[in-house]
Amino acid sequence: MKKNGVTARVSPAFVKWSDETENNINAVESCKGRKKSHSEEGENSGTRTSLKAINTRTHDCDRTVSESKISTSNVKVAFAKDSSSYNNAQSSKMRLIFASIGKLMCLPACFRVQFSSHQLEEIYQRYYCRHKLDRILYIILLDFVVNLCLITMYSVVFSKSNPTQVNRIIMTSTFCALNLSFIILYFLKLFPARVFKFLPYIVWFTVFFQLQVDLAIGYDPLVPSDSVGMFLFFMFITNVMLPASLPLCAAMSLLTAVGHIVITSSFATQNKEYFGRQLGANILLFVCSNIIGAIDSYIADRRQRRSVLETRQSLEVKIALESENRQQRRLLHSVLPKHVATEMVNDLENDGTFLKDGAFNKLFIRRHQECSILFADIVGFTELSSKCTAEELIITLNELFANFDKIGTKNSCQRIKILGDCYYCIAGLDDNKAHAQCAVEMGRDMISHIAKVRRQTGVKTLDMRVGVHTGSVLAGVLGKIKWQFDAWSNDVTLANSMESGGIPGRVHISEPTYNCVKLDYDVEPGEGHTRNDFIKEQGVKTFLIVRRKNEDGDKTASSPSQESVDAMWLTEPSSKEKRRTSSPIVELITGDKQRIINREDMEFRRVSLFDEEESEKTDSSTATCEKNLNKLLSDVLDERAGGVKEKMNPFTLRFMESDCEFQYALEKQEMSGGSLFCLCVIIVFCFFVELAILPRSLRNYLTFSLGFLFLAIPTVLTAAVSFPKCFPKFLVDISNVLDSSKPARTLLAALSVSLLVGTELIDMLGCTATKLDKTDVALRYNRSEYLDPLSPSCEYPQYFYYNGILILVGISVLVQLSHSLKVLLTLGVLLTYCTINIFVQQDIYDNYDAYVHYSHENTSFVPKKYFSSVIMGLCFCILVLHGRQAERTARLLFLWKMEAFEKKTELEKIRERNQKLVNNILPEHVADYFLQHQNKDETDLYSQSYKYVTVMFASIPNFDEFYSEDQINDGGKECIRFLNEIINDFDEVLAEARFRSIEKIKTIKSTYMAAAGLKPECESQHSENWEQVVTVVDFALALRDKLDSINAECFNQFVLRVGICQGPVVAGVIGAKKPHYDIWGNTVNVASRMESTGKAGYMQVTEQTYEILKDRGFKFIYRGPVKVKGKGQLVTYYLTGRDAKKKTVHLNLPNMVAI
Repeated sequence: MKKNGVTARVSPAFVKWSDETENNINAVESCKGRKKSHSEEGENSGTRTSLKAINTRTHDCDRTVSESKISTSNVKVAFAKDSSSYNNAQSSKMRLIFASIGKLMCLPACFRVQFSSHQLEEIYQRYYCRHKLDRILYIILLDFVVNLCLITMYSVVFSKSNPTQVNRIIMTSTFCALNLSFIILYFLKLFPARVFKFLPYIVWFTVFFQLQVDLAIGYDPLVPSDSVGMFLFFMFITNVMLPASLPLCAAMSLLTAVGHIVITSSFATQNKEYFGRQLGANILLFVCSNIIGAIDSYIADRRQRRSVLETRQSLEVKIALESENRQQRRLLHSVLPKHVATEMVNDLENDGTFLKDGAFNKLFIRRHQECSILFADIVGFTELSSKCTAEELIITLNELFANFDKIGTKNSCQRIKILGDCYYCIAGLDDNKAHAQCAVEMGRDMISHIAKVRRQTGVKTLDMRVGVHTGSVLAGVLGKIKWQFDAWSNDVTLANSMESGGIPGRVHISEPTYNCVKLDYDVEPGEGHTRNDFIKEQGVKTFLIVRRKNEDGDKTASSPSQESVDAMWLTEPSSKEKRRTSSPIVELITGDKQRIINREDMEFRRVSLFDEEESEKTDSSTATCEKNLNKLLSDVLDERAGGVKEKMNPFTLRFMESDCEFQYALEKQEMSGGSLFCLCVIIVFCFFVELAILPRSLRNYLTFSLGFLFLAIPTVLTAAVSFPKCFPKFLVDISNVLDSSKPARTLLAALSVSLLVGTELIDMLGCTATKLDKTDVALRYNRSEYLDPLSPSCEYPQYFYYNGILILVGISVLVQLSHSLKVLLTLGVLLTYCTINIFVQQDIYDNYDAYVHYSHENTSFVPKKYFSSVIMGLCFCILVLHGRQAERTARLLFLWKMEAFEKKTELEKIRERNQKLVNNILPEHVADYFLQHQNKDETDLYSQSYKYVTVMFASIPNFDEFYSEDQINDGGKECIRFLNEIINDFDEVLAEARFRSIEKIKTIKSTYMAAAGLKPECESQHSENWEQVVTVVDFALALRDKLDSINAECFNQFVLRVGICQGPVVAGVIGAKKPHYDIWGNTVNVASRMESTGKAGYMQVTEQTYEILKDRGFKFIYRGPVKVKGKGQLVTYYLTGRDAKKKTVHLNLPNMVAI
């Protein structure tokens, strides 16, 4: 909806952090505000964004997100039943881009994943390196444990006569001692900072060097297939545990593989006859290990990047929500005193109602014993208003009262209400002891300001009449909706009389006020009793302020020539004021430009507030905003790094809270299809390894074909949801169902592992071999019968356990399985292989050892069946620890997501609660506007013209008789409590669906003001639409019935007096900093006169209203001509109720019920 040519926008938000973090937040919000003010001015005036549509949009910092090519809109973190929708949103919204330029362009896509935002990429790399640096200790410890195990194993078969064994034990002990020194230095934090960041590479090189040395001098004889298992596992660990990029890890793995190939090519002394086949099998194993490691690292990298993005997005959401909350609170506090707003916020329930205080609604009223009440009326304003239209009148009022608000802030006065051209405020509500002095200075400054306007315009009749009285008040709000802070007491009534009995250009004070300020001001007799009957009845002595004691010059304000106006208001106009030279105050009063100020003029006024110099700084402000947000992100990632220990069981890694564990179980796992793809890769490479170095048979082809087929099916089913455009819809739907069910995806993964293991075991158990004795070995050796890869006796059995290591690695990659289930599956695979190696197929290992070591009869060696089992056991232990770290990381990411969700939900609840409060002060569309434009100047204006509005005033005229400030009524508080109950009941009537087109405007003492036709959709009406008149009349009748019901329950005799009129009005807000929503125009004035000149118990309407309603089922009594102030004689009617005899239902009233 258009509002004076300015587009409504949503402002951004966040929550509390550390001091440094809070500073970053403020910096982000500051640069947002600068950019926001620029962007608002250039927006199309027809655009309107509802505050209720906030997701993760931050209008000022989403440039950063757009740079990273990640959409931050519609960020949804859902748990349990909502997890599916969340992951679907993520898959479609979160796109990690691939570098297409520079050094990475020639690499595969998976090696080029990065953020296009360099700042975000740098933050991520720092976080990623810190995250993996924490694992470096595990690598050192694992290497230390592996070396201890190897030393123990070598010691069991130690022989002094074998120099190779001696060298091996010495070499392994040396590296073990080196590991121990690393551990000590790490714990004592003795590594220099420059060295520490290279520690992972130092450790990697240490292990790499040990493997190469061990391969070169630790095997006698050396076979090309030796140590392949340790090398391929080391390559996998390089990819998944080293804090380096995928390309660098790939290069280091390649270096490892090349080292193995070079050493075995150079130093191998046995089984070189089929070196090419062994080399081919080794390369296949190395490639497979690197592929699995790269996939696992890629999945982990995607998770980490998604976590960083979600963290950043949650920061943006929280910054947006918190900023909005602050704006809502600021708006609340600008309309209501802070203590009242705080009390109402604390008592507001989730459903938007308030707690009961016993049998009554809670009363937000506080007694203030000592305060000073000021009423100020603009003299000559009636003459001024006759020269301008309603729109121009509002602009004029806004200019004046906005400056009065500035004066009030300066003098610690709380504006209570604006009553037409009357300004009403109180000093001392904040317990200020100098309240009387503040009120007097407020009056003097107001007179000085109006004198400035008078001199600029040359209108001599324009002046201020100010009255001040000191006493006690009951201040607060009444009703359930559309609160306006107000004050009630007899002292308020007297202060009003002090104004009406005052003198233009003078501050008229009562004797209680004089007693408070007599030491500060010179006064003269006020003679107020001669000008006001109420003052006379009360017998109050009054005074007129002459000047402040010891003040130079006369400041009586009675003569413009003698005024010494405050420099704050009479200095040279500011740049903004200079741009307002066409201000309606000047134009309308002087008559130089008496015309309606249209929307284009208003838009120009607003655009003129835009600072061109600041607009040139937009780009730099955006860059600063991005920098601050990224700095905040970096701080948050640091803070989050260690905050999970107390929430998880240190042994099982399960969450302490069962609900949290349940939600984690229901969460979908990203890239589940990618992890199952690893099993397909493994079965393919295992098959080709067996073709290269193990016997070929129909069984091998059948097991591979069936195994690959049945592994490919679940892989496709789980991957379809990640690539919905590449698969049929029914497959995507099945994939989504499987991915959303933890039992289904767990079962699918477990069956896939079992299938992979089964195919390998079938091939392994298919080997037929008879144990060779020394004679058979010698015979074959003498005949130069070398180990044949195609022999059905499987003469290279170590490749079975190499494949087994790949299977263990493949299980560790599966994201569908929990850590505990992975441990059970890998343990089952380990025990199965160990059992087969040692007990079932031990002959093929014994035959291999017997042939390889035949020429070294005196050489002690570890049998291959035991060595392979030990190596697999060590790999199992390392994978368990790696799995714990991966599980801990996954759970940590989940906690971050859950924390962001909870904080976002909490902030949204606060926002909704504050929004309810704000909407109870201003109409929703008006509240939206001011929440989005709170940085505007006090004199900026919101207004809107409506052609067809029905206005109602409904008062309880005999409530003044009921009101008493005696002790029984607690100084009047109980009377106000009863009035609050009446207003609350009236508000409940208004809440009925049939009255949804009616807007409550305000309450004035016991008068209830409402209007229909002010909704945003009514703005564009171009033809008469008076159905709303019937609605308002029905509402007035409902109020009358409600008051009769209250009378019956409480034994009172209150009566309702109603006045109604329809026609054009102007709705607007006076004062951008302290918005006061109201409606103005002839229609409002006539409706008010219809009420004040009416008869208790009746509803008075004009002749025009009668003509609209006479055929619509209502009863009337002709009253005749009535004298109305400012309008002369008007013919009026009393509407007494519905006419039960009339059943007419007009076609233009589709919702009307026949009666």
